[in-house]
Amino acid sequence: MRYLSGAFAAWAAISACGGEPDASAEERAVGERGAPAAKDARVKDEAAKLSGELGALEARAREALDAEDVAEASRFIDRGVALAAGGDAAIEVARGRFVLLRGNIARDAGRTVDARRDYADATALFRVRGDDRGRFEVFLAEAELEEIQGDYAAAERQLAEAETLLPKIDDDRLRAAYRCRLGRLAFARARYADACTLFVDAVKLYSTARAKRDQAETLLLLASAEDSGGNAPLARRSLDKALAIFDEIGDKDGEVRALHRLAGFADRDHQYAKERSLLTKVRALYDELGRRSDAVKVERQLASLPESNE
Repeated sequence: MRYLSGAFAAWAAISACGGEPDASAEERAVGERGAPAAKDARVKDEAAKLSGELGALEARAREALDAEDVAEASRFIDRGVALAAGGDAAIEVARGRFVLLRGNIARDAGRTVDARRDYADATALFRVRGDDRGRFEVFLAEAELEEIQGDYAAAERQLAEAETLLPKIDDDRLRAAYRCRLGRLAFARARYADACTLFVDAVKLYSTARAKRDQAETLLLLASAEDSGGNAPLARRSLDKALAIFDEIGDKDGEVRALHRLAGFADRDHQYAKERSLLTKVRALYDELGRRSDAVKVERQLASLPESNE
């Protein structure tokens, strides 16, 4: 009898006394065996639901950042950090991504100490969980912070660390961001030819990744490098490409920046009619964006233009 188990053991015990098997005892035995599986299923369902919620929060935070609504982005980030506290490996990685975004906001706001703390916390989470992509993103973020601080040597060290992880990164957008950061450092050191090469590579990768805003922003950087390297025609072409993309995606801020720089080229070439036309569009966009002080400055530029020579 000691080798009998579960529902059959219950039936055997009752049969030995001449009775019928207790149906409730049998059901309990089956239920006890199924309980762990049911619990595992519930845990997996809850984890999947939490992962989905965190993914949605991160997407909304990034959308808010793209729209330059830092307050809204910060609310989503804070909710994500709190929601991901004490989770499993995948949830901890998600928490690291929210902390990284929070660090980027602190960096862009000039709160360097806060940014460094968040980057260190995110790195610790990514390292413990073996997330190379996360570590790679932190290195890029820290390189940008060092560049803002004017410590180009420190920025290069961060990018050297990122390079060790590059073979493991199969995301074209991240690979483009890496080349873009290298290009910015090359530009800062007046290595304009190198900067152009790196920016061109980044533009192509962003195009492959269908990251149009990043592609357009990099075209603006490329135009600066081309102009500084003495190739104004190429620079104007890059600005035209950036303008077309900004217009396509409805990015008014990018559009006005590209137009204003094109107006600067027209001024250098004494093409005053073209400059007037471009500045008129620039002034209208500044008004549309609610940037009245910038619009007033453009009005002064328009008033100071000489009569058209065209």
